[in-house]
Amino acid sequence: LELARKGGDPKAIFTAYNTIAVANKLRSDHTGALDYFNRCLEVARSINDRGRMANTFSNMSTVYKDLGNQPKAIDLLHQSLRIDQELGNKEGMAGTYNNIGNTFKRLNEFDKALENYERSAALYTELGKTKGRAGAMVSIGTTHSDLGEPDKAVTELGIAIDLYRQLGNKLDRGKAHNNLGQILSRMDNMAEAYAHFDTA
Repeated sequence: LELARKGGDPKAIFTAYNTIAVANKLRSDHTGALDYFNRCLEVARSINDRGRMANTFSNMSTVYKDLGNQPKAIDLLHQSLRIDQELGNKEGMAGTYNNIGNTFKRLNEFDKALENYERSAALYTELGKTKGRAGAMVSIGTTHSDLGEPDKAVTELGIAIDLYRQLGNKLDRGKAHNNLGQILSRMDNMAEAYAHFDTA
């Protein structure tokens, strides 16, 4: 931050503020995180960088989510989404839809969560972003399980596993196998459940 201030580059100052904000969030200093995210917003507004504003609103929402203030988190995510829609930033929109889905899931509003996850998956598919689509499919599958639709969940997690296999992404594929094992065990399909846990 000191170097960025000496150089006088607002984007470098923004990056320093953002890094400090994230560090504060990681050590559960929510007040410190919000303080530095608000400084990020001031810098982004001063240079009229709407992309950085959208990113900051999204980051701030995660702090409010951790604080248990889900309505505030959703409000910030919608602010982020509106900017990305105006900018035509489809990848940003896809990520924000996913975050909105996560927040509704915390509120046990599974229908609203599913609606946002599906929007996210559609955009990632349109953009050819396989990893993003795979992550969205995991969210869709686990939400269908929450809604009492395990057969749909099994199909969707199977799609996610195939996508992660194509990418060679073993860590996320392992997590998807674990999710699928849990769903199959709740369906009393123990042999398949154990097979997926072993794979995970």
